Amino acid sequence: MRLITFIPIICALLGSAITVPAKLLRACLDYDNSIVTVEWVQPADLCGSFTKYSLYASENGGAFTKIVDIPSLSIENYPHDISNQGDQWRYYITTHTTCNGDDSLISNIIAIDKTYPTNIELDSVSYDLVSQELVAGWSKNPSIDTKHYELYDYSSGSGDYLGKTTDLTFNVSKSRNGFFPVVLATLDSCNLSSLLSKPHRAIRLNSSIDTCLGEIYLNWNLYVGWDNISRHEIFVSVNNGPYSLFKAVSEQNKNFVYDKFMLGDTITAFVRAWSQNGTKSSSSNIVKLETRAQNKPSEFKIDVVDVVDNSLIIRFISKNNNDVSKFFVWELSEAEPIASVLSNSDKTEFIVEDNINNPNDAIFHYSVKAINLCGDSLTSTGFASNIYFDPEKTPLHNPYDGWLSGAESYRLEKYNGFTWNVVEENTGPIEKGELTLESGCYRVVAREKNNETNISHSNEVCINKPLNVYITTALNPQGLNKNFSIKGEGIDHNQSFYTIYNRWGEIIKKSKTNEPWDGYYNGNLVAPGVYLYIVDIQGYLGEKLQDKGVVNVVR
Repeated sequence: MRLITFIPIICALLGSAITVPAKLLRACLDYDNSIVTVEWVQPADLCGSFTKYSLYASENGGAFTKIVDIPSLSIENYPHDISNQGDQWRYYITTHTTCNGDDSLISNIIAIDKTYPTNIELDSVSYDLVSQELVAGWSKNPSIDTKHYELYDYSSGSGDYLGKTTDLTFNVSKSRNGFFPVVLATLDSCNLSSLLSKPHRAIRLNSSIDTCLGEIYLNWNLYVGWDNISRHEIFVSVNNGPYSLFKAVSEQNKNFVYDKFMLGDTITAFVRAWSQNGTKSSSSNIVKLETRAQNKPSEFKIDVVDVVDNSLIIRFISKNNNDVSKFFVWELSEAEPIASVLSNSDKTEFIVEDNINNPNDAIFHYSVKAINLCGDSLTSTGFASNIYFDPEKTPLHNPYDGWLSGAESYRLEKYNGFTWNVVEENTGPIEKGELTLESGCYRVVAREKNNETNISHSNEVCINKPLNVYITTALNPQGLNKNFSIKGEGIDHNQSFYTIYNRWGEIIKKSKTNEPWDGYYNGNLVAPGVYLYIVDIQGYLGEKLQDKGVVNVVR
């Protein structure tokens, strides 16, 4: 007896006896098999007084009758098979027995849950500006028995499951990549679902750029899901700075041209749409365009202006030509380019001939312009000029203009029929002074300082004087007059010859008229005496002279 009375005392002290009934949560009908699952929350029973549950049911408003006894405290649901899904059933459950000896405690009464959750709409589907994840958002469903929300890809029109959540947002991108309409449904504790919301599809922003026009083209689809759109806002970030509202455009606008940038800027943009009442918004994805400033050619210069075969030749250097489409060669006095040449990224040296100007006329000043892929001037070289040689002036020529370090030397050269021989050399332009230019062809050659390979030739000038000949009639190999020579003006020495004979008619010397005879034959001085000469002379003006006579050799 003492043990029996002691147990209730301990339970009362602990305060954990069965003091409240089990609570019915829901009665859910499975329309596939006509089974109603009744669920409840078991009460605490630390005293061990529980004996059973008794489940009662009422059909179509009739009296409650017991349908089952459940002997286990841990059981929290019971499947009740009904014959007619249209019948109205109600339930309650009793708990036996409490620690204080009461026979049972009666739960609340519930009916089969046939009430669907309220239909709600998505607020928006929008790209998160930081993560660029596509996120759907909505307001809380007012239905009391909301268990969770489910979202679907509505591309097919029937809905492909994306996932579920108890939150009021859902990261669509984590379930599926792509650009598609999203719908929402609300499910209650009996898995009854609301109707699907209207499909919502976010703005997908695309972009392209025309660097020649300096324009960025933005185009997007209209937001789908709201009855009306009030406006679109274009937000722009320049060089990774903060976003700012650049412009608002009308609700039907789906494109925009942004032209407030310079090559080299990084432009990031997105579009935000607003609903008609201005309470909902959706942001597009972000587009980023990293524009590149055009690279100018490096080492861009005119290497030399030269005269070759009586033509003006311009040779220029240009490296790093990726942004160059072609080059224009300009002469200062001309309104249009005198020549053009296509660019080549693998080529650094370019040669252009001036087919308009004559090197015998004047000094010409050249510059080269690099033209970019848009047809605009990218950069220009400095000016460089040809050497213009005029024997009537002094100096005989202009200094070469175009070498940064200047010219190391100038040489006046005369053509001898095979090569050019130096007549005069100077570090600066050659002065006429006492220099006498005999008949013949001349040119001036300049060499760049510290660059032996860069040489500029002037125009060639041929001086043609009337034929005037003087022939030596005596020579003393050991005296002052040591040579037999033919001198004068207007002699074309390449076309003029002389021959020396001894008294027996043997030829002891035959040579061009500009090569004197020193009185030697076969390495020895000839004997004193009289020698016959015959000369055939051609003048630069076409004159011809044949003469013969004697030359006295004395010693």
